[in-house]
Amino acid sequence: MFEELWQDLRFGVRMLRKSPGFTVITALTIALGIGATTAIFTVVDATLLEPLPYPQSEQLVSIQDNFPGAGAQDVGLSEPEWQDLQHSGIFEYVSPTWFDENNLTGSSQPARVRLLIVAPNYFALLGVQPQLGRGFNPQDHSPGILPEVVISDGLWKRAFGSDPNILSKSVRMDTDLYRIVGVMPPGFDAPGRTAEERNIEIWAATSFYGPPMSDHPLRNRRNLPTAIARLKPGLTIAAAQSRLDALVASLQKQFGGDYPRQNAWTVRLLPLKDRMIGNVRQSLVLLFGAVGLVLLIGCVNVANLLLARGSTRGREMAIRRALGAAQARLTRQLLTESLLVSLFGGIAGLAILYVLKDFLLRLVPDNLPRLNEISISWSVLLFALIASVISGVLFGLAPALQAGQVDLNHALKQEGRASTASGERARMRRGLVITEFALSLVLMIAAGLLMRSFWDLLNVRLGFDAGSVMSVRTRLPYPNDTSIDKYATAAQEAPFVRELLRRCMMMSGVEEAAIGDPGSIPLDQSERDLNVLEGQFFCSEFRFCVAGCSTNRTTTQRRRWRSSMRHSRKVFGLTTIR
Repeated sequence: MFEELWQDLRFGVRMLRKSPGFTVITALTIALGIGATTAIFTVVDATLLEPLPYPQSEQLVSIQDNFPGAGAQDVGLSEPEWQDLQHSGIFEYVSPTWFDENNLTGSSQPARVRLLIVAPNYFALLGVQPQLGRGFNPQDHSPGILPEVVISDGLWKRAFGSDPNILSKSVRMDTDLYRIVGVMPPGFDAPGRTAEERNIEIWAATSFYGPPMSDHPLRNRRNLPTAIARLKPGLTIAAAQSRLDALVASLQKQFGGDYPRQNAWTVRLLPLKDRMIGNVRQSLVLLFGAVGLVLLIGCVNVANLLLARGSTRGREMAIRRALGAAQARLTRQLLTESLLVSLFGGIAGLAILYVLKDFLLRLVPDNLPRLNEISISWSVLLFALIASVISGVLFGLAPALQAGQVDLNHALKQEGRASTASGERARMRRGLVITEFALSLVLMIAAGLLMRSFWDLLNVRLGFDAGSVMSVRTRLPYPNDTSIDKYATAAQEAPFVRELLRRCMMMSGVEEAAIGDPGSIPLDQSERDLNVLEGQFFCSEFRFCVAGCSTNRTTTQRRRWRSSMRHSRKVFGLTTIR
């Protein structure tokens, strides 16, 4: 058996070498299809198939508070709810997370950094350790913001020059000093939904009570946008959800005033991986299917080429049959040649992918989850091998079966090798051409619809002229000690904002300027809700304008948003019209 297989392989290689042009064309056709399919599978594998890069990642969940009765989803947690979950016996750890941006000093130069405020048990929850130093102490329940931070490997290299003595240094955020206690490993990403929430540069810890936050947080004040948790060992998500439903029912009875019945409060557990992926799963599956269709078209094209080549080998097959070769042996021989072509194409496709991988990675959107985990792994190589074998069978089986069914008398009477294709073979070739055309038509229609959607998106009417509008965001410092906050009230804040607006108006080329709250900019994609507190209104003397219009209105009522959290300080948005 193995001897015959070895003979088939040797003979197949010899036949392919005798037709180098045919071999190169068919191998490249398959190489492009397998290369494209493997490239997309590389993304699918890293994003959808591989587990999260944390120990026992199947135990990690995201906690989602919903008010379906009020039509509100994922509304966040309050501090008392977090404590209820932490002491429920369902979870080993629960950590709220709060994303923000902050001004960092104390490095080589001031920088705007992405900050994640977490509970002290955050790194223990994920099961990760810094490459230098330590994480936060999970048992530290000190009030307020802990005076220590953990920084990312990228920030350590970029801002501190990979200083090995970094653990003895401090950085200043706003007006407060923090000691660096750890540096996370290269490639570590926070488990966030957006690119900003994943590419964190600094982690700070708090117990979410005590100055500058409230000493007595309210149950109905949902200041914690997201929360992640690790289940107790041996507890499944389904079992945890059942116990959580019982806890929610108990809290609704105990605190009925905070949970109106009409809101129908529920808490849902989602696998952390599903929350990170979000709607990306459907897009990747559709893209993988489209590229797989391209590979299928390539297989049909190669099958047609093999049928055409088979018409010139009719005499060869007839002679081998006349000398005693079984039809099954001839079919196996031709199928072996097809598999060799497909394997050559697979190797070429992998080579193309390896050469172009850095270029292709630059084309991947930055908001794709787990982007830094994309690599040519063993699972990718195995997929390429399987795809090559399946492709070889797909485009080689029909021509091999057709060539094996040769009419000995007719074929031996032909002079030379130019045998005329039989009617059945001609019908098969026409069928393959029709199939190839149909598949190509499906792809063309889908591509046309996508292009039309993209064009419509580019030309959507925004309702205002954005051609000469620029927006800038700034953030006023907010110290942990609120007694030294220079911008604690609207009256203290107004002179700075007024001077900022005056200087902007004096800039060359500026026609008009305005200042507004986060979310006031049209099409702002901020996911945060603005909690408006009663009585916190003030009138500003700042100009108000609409893009494309000029107005002399000098007074507008603006709502001032203040949250109980230190880093949720409102951000000013500045818009200028050139």
